[in-house]
Amino acid sequence: MNVYNVSRFLRLKQLFATTALLLSIAGCGGGATISSPFTVEQTSAETRQEDTAATAAESAPAPVAPVPVVPAPAVPVPAPPAPEPEPENNPLTDQQNPAQNDPPVEAGVTVSAEPPQQQAITNPTPADITDLVLVTGQSNALGADTTFDPALDGQDPRTFAYTDSGWQVADLHQIWDQGWFPRGDAETGPSNNLSLHFGKRVTSMDTSRVVGFILVTAPGQPISHWHPDGDFFNSIRNKVSRAINELPSKSRIDGLLWHQGESDGEDDPAYGAALYALIDAFRSESWYGTDQPFICAETAALPVNRQLNRLNSDNDPSTACVAAEGLGTRGDDAHFDAAALRTIGQRYADQYLQMTR
Repeated sequence: MNVYNVSRFLRLKQLFATTALLLSIAGCGGGATISSPFTVEQTSAETRQEDTAATAAESAPAPVAPVPVVPAPAVPVPAPPAPEPEPENNPLTDQQNPAQNDPPVEAGVTVSAEPPQQQAITNPTPADITDLVLVTGQSNALGADTTFDPALDGQDPRTFAYTDSGWQVADLHQIWDQGWFPRGDAETGPSNNLSLHFGKRVTSMDTSRVVGFILVTAPGQPISHWHPDGDFFNSIRNKVSRAINELPSKSRIDGLLWHQGESDGEDDPAYGAALYALIDAFRSESWYGTDQPFICAETAALPVNRQLNRLNSDNDPSTACVAAEGLGTRGDDAHFDAAALRTIGQRYADQYLQMTR
């Protein structure tokens, strides 16, 4: 018998006993009224409540015993491998795999690769020329009637000149322009030239460079002689084109050195205007370009230097003027001596390197 039936049976038994008692008293005729502690309705209501509770208790799921938690078995951790013995120094192996000698890099750290080091070119030829420069101007660009010192003015194997015989390692005993030597005897006393010292300075400062220069001069001529519609400018075009055609690795020049102004002399804005018009004319040539350096130098001491120095303040990063301060002349305050040509060539080179690095 389940809980529900037992409870119902006890209630019915109590109800029958109470009813029998009431009937017995009524049959005695005593007339007394016995009050029951509860009525039939109350008994029925209570019975229904107990029936509902019993039903709920019977329908409730039996409690589930907790499942014991069994700890997971411990997983053995393998011991770290024994360090491998360091390899012996092997120059060949280190050269083939230089990364194995690199220092360790922390996780999450970005290491920027260093730019590859430029290496010097050994036994260069004209085909190795990296910096092709046009040099033009008056007699100071030619270096007329200056002295030669074998210890200071010798060859540099990485500096080439375009001569009347084509490209050669630059040597002051060669004919570079005008078809004549500025001094009477080329073998015993050639004249000096700033172009040679420009090239020697560039290659000494950067051994990965090989310089080639093209010299086209017009001693004693004013700036109007370089008018782009004139014969002389056309001769520049022709000589530059011939020089480039002999260099398979070049299609244009990399810079232009301008050394002129002695014949104009004065601080005249018209000279400045003519100079900028000339720069534009050169830049319109297919063998030059708008972003290649155009560098001039001051004269020894003439007022035209003010116009030349405008190239240092014109907001054009491709133009500049180098100073001639402290340079000596051959006694005429116009023509540089050999020592001055060496120095001004080096100053041109320093400016050029600053603009092309």
